[in-house]
Amino acid sequence: MNNKTVDELLHELIKKCEYNKELMDKIDVYLGCLWVLGENGLVSYKITKITRQIDVYRIFACAWHSGRLKTLCSLSDDEFADLVNRHPVGVIGYTDREGKLFYSIHDGNHRVICARIRGWKTIKADISTIYGKLTIPIYYYNDMLWYPHKGKYFALLNAKREDIPLLETLFYIVGSKLIVIQP
Repeated sequence: MNNKTVDELLHELIKKCEYNKELMDKIDVYLGCLWVLGENGLVSYKITKITRQIDVYRIFACAWHSGRLKTLCSLSDDEFADLVNRHPVGVIGYTDREGKLFYSIHDGNHRVICARIRGWKTIKADISTIYGKLTIPIYYYNDMLWYPHKGKYFALLNAKREDIPLLETLFYIVGSKLIVIQP
């Protein structure tokens, strides 16, 4: 896509989300559709419940409340490190088309952004689930995403036409492709 690597595309999107809650919410919804595909056996997934250090620049996170971010950033380095150690961020893992993991966050948006501001490279995280690569195409038709299964097409979720570039990028990153069919 545009001669950019998967890492470049991912980092651009992650950076755009840092202070943009609307974009972050869209990405959460669109990545969340992998759950439906996983439940139908179309993408592998495993419940992990593991804790490890992960790259802060491979996590979709948004500082949607400036007061929370300011409070976290006002802590001393030791206080912040202790907080993160006692309360790891909660994430869901996704496998990109190159086999590397990236994450969406469900607990700890502000801790991730604060860690980036502090220059941290990694942060302690509880990983609840890891999804594999998506290898089937996803179709956009009539303001809806569709997926093929056993010779039929099933509605996945509503999607706005203006989100097509975002959807193309996200599905490319996770190993798939968005096919747009004009009605």
